[in-house]
Amino acid sequence: MFTPFNEERKRKINLGGTSTAVSHSALLGNVHALRTEDLNCKNDMKAPRGIPEYQNSWLVLIKQVATILLSSVARNPNKASSIAHLKVLNALLSRSVTTTALGAAGAYVSAEITTYLLKRDFYSFISQSLLSIPLNARSSPNLPSLATLAIQPFSTFEIDSKEYITSLNALFRSILSIPLLPNRIPPAALVDFSANIPFSQLGSLDVNFSFETTKPDDKINLLANLQVFVPPRYKTLDGESRRSYFTLVSGLLNASPTKILNPVPPKPKSTTTTATTAPSALASDSEDDEDDEEHRTKVTVVTTFAPSQTRRQPLTPPDSRTLKRLSTLPSTAHLTSLLSLPSSPLTRPALITLLFALCVVWPGDVPQRILALSPSLAMMTMGDDEFFGSTNSAGAGGRVLGSSSSFGGSIAGAAGAGVTIPRNPLSLDDLVEWSAKLKNVAFGLYWREDGREAVERRVARNVRCTWESVRERVTKCLVGIHTRDSRKPFVPPNHWLVTSQIDVQSFVEAAIYEERELASSSSASSLPMPVIALPASTAGFGARTRTLHTSHSKRQLAHLSPRLGVLNNIPFAIPFDTRVSVFRIFVLNDAVATAERRNANSSNRERMMED
Repeated sequence: MFTPFNEERKRKINLGGTSTAVSHSALLGNVHALRTEDLNCKNDMKAPRGIPEYQNSWLVLIKQVATILLSSVARNPNKASSIAHLKVLNALLSRSVTTTALGAAGAYVSAEITTYLLKRDFYSFISQSLLSIPLNARSSPNLPSLATLAIQPFSTFEIDSKEYITSLNALFRSILSIPLLPNRIPPAALVDFSANIPFSQLGSLDVNFSFETTKPDDKINLLANLQVFVPPRYKTLDGESRRSYFTLVSGLLNASPTKILNPVPPKPKSTTTTATTAPSALASDSEDDEDDEEHRTKVTVVTTFAPSQTRRQPLTPPDSRTLKRLSTLPSTAHLTSLLSLPSSPLTRPALITLLFALCVVWPGDVPQRILALSPSLAMMTMGDDEFFGSTNSAGAGGRVLGSSSSFGGSIAGAAGAGVTIPRNPLSLDDLVEWSAKLKNVAFGLYWREDGREAVERRVARNVRCTWESVRERVTKCLVGIHTRDSRKPFVPPNHWLVTSQIDVQSFVEAAIYEERELASSSSASSLPMPVIALPASTAGFGARTRTLHTSHSKRQLAHLSPRLGVLNNIPFAIPFDTRVSVFRIFVLNDAVATAERRNANSSNRERMMED
């Protein structure tokens, strides 16, 4: 039958008599489903994926246009059109600008454009633009826009995102390594630029990436620029950020030639000999170590004798302004700021590595300013009243010398007349514990059986120091503490002995055997035989000097004979009675050898003419 109404408009009448009422639970379920659907629609509108598909096409075009604009600025940043291009780029990458224009989708758009540019050498283009602008054109209108563009990614991405860390690494590698960067950016823009660099997130920096991908010349520029931006913010950095920064700076110092960072002034032609002070002696030792490291013969196995195609390029001498910034590294103000930072197990190893690198580069300045890193110098320059000084409020037995929070503190005089004298920054209990560790380190370094190759190796790849140099410095400091204890004992009995680590009888036998071997080898040689004076602190050894039949120095003895190295450098580690017995055997061997030489060289009076 024909009806003028559509099927959906027909009223459905239940003629079967069954009930169609909706239950209460079913009704609640339908309402919940409708609310869930409405909520999902609202979330889709707020989410980045809420951008319709037809808009993705223009976003792709915008990305490509941004790349073209950035490359155009890098090719010629001095063109008048570059100003407009930079304004467009800053607007596209600014999260606040895109959010104002596009609403909730603006953050997604700016992040997508920035990510696209980061994958296409975003920071390399900015670096090229900054380098293309002359150094004396600091008033260029493009410089503030370039500085702002360089820090845009840090306001676009989340701190823990992959893109944020990539931007931080690229900023250090490409921007902060630009020569004289603070002199290129206008002062007002420089303040904003430095304030927005996320130095507080240095813990996320890939130090190895920043170090290995930076050219040798750029390493020096990076070091100088960091010295401008970071030290004023030391106290705002957390432990992880300080650790990363100290590791990066120490690596840059160790990778750069010492003669570039600390140029040696020309020596005067005068031949007048001056007295050598303790700091200059320490500087001379460090310079000798550096020369030995540079001129030591190295053997490398090669597979071909064809000339090498790669040649190491010489470093460009730094600008005077760069050297001036580098000279603040060993300054008293900078060292004081480093030592005043809170110490923790996380940052302490990196800080010690940095201070050690500074001592190697500036051996004549840093060690005398950091007594904690160069205690041997303190032992030579500190008087007994300073070493054993104590305040009126000292603890029981005078074991406490006072607070050790500062290395440059002073205490009131005994009379309390307002006279202050420097004091030892360590308490006697700290010295006892510290000297025990130094003794174990020194003894272990002398007791090595693997010869010269082991002690001539570097301590670590990023530490410009050999184990031999460490052994000499530890020994010098240890002997200084022992000398103080000899005048006024403060350590427990048997503190200096290592008898728990060795068999004394075997030590004596081995020492005698090694001495005989050295004497026999030198007697067969035509080289002169110098006198080796054993230290005065050796009691039985120091009562006199003996002529050891060898042409070896004390350092060479330590290489050739571990036992004689111990006896000649840290004799107090061996019991006195043992040293006396060894000494007497050495004297007896000398007497026998002398008698044999006399018999061999005696002449017969009846055949004097023939002789």
